[in-house]
Amino acid sequence: MSKIPRILEDLYLKNLQFFKKQNPQIYNVISKASPDHTKIIITDDGKIDLIYNGKRIYGGDAIDYAEKEVREFQSIYKDKVRRGSISTITPGLYISPRFFHQHLDLSIKKMYESAKELRINTINHNNRHDFVIVTGIGLGLHITEIIENLDIQNLLILETDFELLALSCFFTDWQEIYEKQSPKNKKSISMILLDNKEIDVEQGMLWNELIKRAPHFPFNTLTYNHGRHDKYGAILKKINSDITMFISLWGFYDDEVNQLNHTMHNIQNKINLIPNKKDFKWTKPVIVCGSGPSLDSRIDQLKSIRNDCILLSAGSSLHALLNYNIIPDYHIELESDYGVFHVLDTIDKSTLKKITLICALQCTPLITNLFKNCFAFIKDSMSIGDIIEKKENKLIEPTPTCVNAALSFAFQYEAKNIYLFGTDFGFYDESNHHSKKSMYEMKDMNQEGVSDLKDITENTIKNNFKKPGYNGDCLTTATYYTTKRRIEMSLITNSFKYKNEVFNIADGLIIEGTTHKKQDENLLININNESDNIQLFERSSRQATLELNKKIQDKIYYEINNLCKIFHENIKLMDVNISGLSAICWSLSNYLNGKFIKDNGPLVFFIRGTVWHYMLAGYSIAYACDTEENTDKQERVIGVWRERFMDFLDKLPEDLLKTLTKDRSNMAEDIQLTRTIREKVS
Repeated sequence: MSKIPRILEDLYLKNLQFFKKQNPQIYNVISKASPDHTKIIITDDGKIDLIYNGKRIYGGDAIDYAEKEVREFQSIYKDKVRRGSISTITPGLYISPRFFHQHLDLSIKKMYESAKELRINTINHNNRHDFVIVTGIGLGLHITEIIENLDIQNLLILETDFELLALSCFFTDWQEIYEKQSPKNKKSISMILLDNKEIDVEQGMLWNELIKRAPHFPFNTLTYNHGRHDKYGAILKKINSDITMFISLWGFYDDEVNQLNHTMHNIQNKINLIPNKKDFKWTKPVIVCGSGPSLDSRIDQLKSIRNDCILLSAGSSLHALLNYNIIPDYHIELESDYGVFHVLDTIDKSTLKKITLICALQCTPLITNLFKNCFAFIKDSMSIGDIIEKKENKLIEPTPTCVNAALSFAFQYEAKNIYLFGTDFGFYDESNHHSKKSMYEMKDMNQEGVSDLKDITENTIKNNFKKPGYNGDCLTTATYYTTKRRIEMSLITNSFKYKNEVFNIADGLIIEGTTHKKQDENLLININNESDNIQLFERSSRQATLELNKKIQDKIYYEINNLCKIFHENIKLMDVNISGLSAICWSLSNYLNGKFIKDNGPLVFFIRGTVWHYMLAGYSIAYACDTEENTDKQERVIGVWRERFMDFLDKLPEDLLKTLTKDRSNMAEDIQLTRTIREKVS
């Protein structure tokens, strides 16, 4: 074994100076790292190996290892055509008879007409790769190798051990890599550096970076796991399982405008807001109730603790509880769709007057007077939330379903013990997907609007897949699985912060981070004879002021109109080819998740999903074009997308202004309030 040669020390110093200027944070990591569990071996004949935690990593020759690993990676993706991670966007997917859906659906049809023939669900990459994730730096030799041998437009590197980054500086010319991947070459490189964190933290950091990268993630992302590291393999597997969740959370303009209209009506009606976080705390355990099929077999357990707890009904579980003669303290609603009113309107009015409604501020104003009292919350992802509420008073991660909102409401006021009932998020039999006492299973629930909702649910149930359940493989859907995963993410944060315990008294999907209770177990509640605190909750609430509507109007129109102009000018200058399309999509996402979110915070949620949907449509269809003979067809499709997207950006501000400036003095005159998002508004 020999010492590090002088030439390698020179390279280390060169890298140190480069990062000091290029990225001071990386420089600090490198300069402070010292060998603890790593050692470099260099033989007399110049072969290099790395000893990591006492084990040789490269089999005696790191250079040979890197070359073989890159060749293997190339062989896996050598074909010019591969399957996409998600399906190519097709006509008829955007069917709502509103502005955005109609405009995008017509754009998709025009792109298909231009292409004439497509290879659906394929990526014709022609040996260029738009987005590659490399997990593990090692000595960096494989990164040099892939840069030299592959055409990679955007490179993301994850490393979870600072020592390895420091060691790589002896063997890898990072300045050269960064120059090859520089914006002047229409490329990019970025690093995520974490030093020996928990795997959930590492996965979360990578996930938070990836979700800024639509449409490249998830449609066209390759992963390179250096050394086939088990930990990185587990992280990548988890990320792949959450792709469906990610896409299902994209918002879109028509829904945002609908929510905006409801919000401004509710403010006009001087709705009350839930108490500031500091002004109220739960003094009893909290029950969060969904309407999963296991609720029927667990109802006696719920009844056994009901009087000792605060009971929150979430969405459709209200029907089930009332049919079991159980009246909740609070009912939680999240959805802004008019269909919610139809469902609640089927319930006896005198019964609803015994319950307090907790709803998102963007819920339809038609439901607010049905209940005893109504208090609105601001969700953390509400696009105009910063205009209305301070960050600490918003509900954290209350989407995508009412169960998420109810759990977030319980966490908001620091419930120490939370009991989940009916939170199956799955089913073992397609004919038994909800509680038999819920509206979905009741045969006599055929009132206007309710039957439509039941039909939509039945169709959704048929599109299921398997995930682990408490009783074996459990069938679930995209929305249910998203709900479950969001709860697991929320549990990690809140359990650490508040040291609370969450019990799952349901039998569907396994919810990590909860304590599962069986049907024959007694539920022991420890209370200190505390009152339920409901009167304090009401006294601590606050009234929304009318001046908020003027602030909303001025802020949102100015910022969205300005963004549309900026995007229009950038798209106008793009290269009309696949490289140009990839570059503009990357650039627009960067702007949204960089400057725009820095300047406007959650207002990004008003427009980001819409932009992602439009970009994904053009991006996926362009890649489905057969380019083996020539690229004319692909470039025609990109040209159609470019012109249509610019047209949409031209028309959006005018459409938005109509909603912002409408007269809201009389709800009865606003036809939009009595239409679901699936119905046309003339």
